[in-house]
Amino acid sequence: MIYVFEDDERDPLPQLFMKAYNRQISSTFIYTRGNGNIYNNVVNLVSSGEDIVVYLDTIPGNDSTRRLYVNLRRLSRQNSNRIIVLPIIGLEYYFIKSIQYENVITSSIDIKICVNRKAYFESQLLSEPKEKKYCKYYERYCKIILSKAVLDCIKNTEDDGNNLYFRWYYERSCRCESSLSSCNEKELSKKATDFIRAFPYVPGGSIVLDTEEVSKNDIWMIHRNLVDEHNELCRELRQKDPDISRKNLYKEIKYINDPDTCYLK
Repeated sequence: MIYVFEDDERDPLPQLFMKAYNRQISSTFIYTRGNGNIYNNVVNLVSSGEDIVVYLDTIPGNDSTRRLYVNLRRLSRQNSNRIIVLPIIGLEYYFIKSIQYENVITSSIDIKICVNRKAYFESQLLSEPKEKKYCKYYERYCKIILSKAVLDCIKNTEDDGNNLYFRWYYERSCRCESSLSSCNEKELSKKATDFIRAFPYVPGGSIVLDTEEVSKNDIWMIHRNLVDEHNELCRELRQKDPDISRKNLYKEIKYINDPDTCYLK
């Protein structure tokens, strides 16, 4: 099985994900450093004859990510369904799930909204017009949470460069030498464990989880569950987005292994 991610392996979340595996396994993960590189990468991998699992950020309301999903769906169907696309919101969503009960959160309301995949348009984190304009996709809401609703060591942006603890949480165990009184003890390996546990499916061979190898049929069921979750979130956002002009953008996606022909819904 080949695993493809659209992320940049140098970023903190992929780094934390890979800490759950030994180098021999994590070095086989393919990071395309942007979704614009995924399709050609997958096309080149098809000739290997192996099954391919693609972790694809499929964002409700973002037509370019939906079209990429549809193109990968078509490619999979042309190759005996050997490409299993897992439509996720993004690594940030699963990371937020993994820390939702930690003492590192400064806005529990937004964490609850995010984890439960509910409409976020009234969030207090979007008090500024520029934030409302930026946060037109759910994946960006997750990024806003990781820049405004967590301790400095977890924030995913440096802002003006004055964050002295930028990325500390992803690189060292807690409590660190600059920890707050509210911080808990937590080994870096436990952070990686909690992170990958938040995913519906991760590659086998983790050094921090004792998991059995999942069958291909099981992965297909996970694919279908993720499609259902994506479509449910589309319906939630379509109903509650105050911007009427965006409502038609929340288009749903179809299972890859449905018996009908592929089309843009």
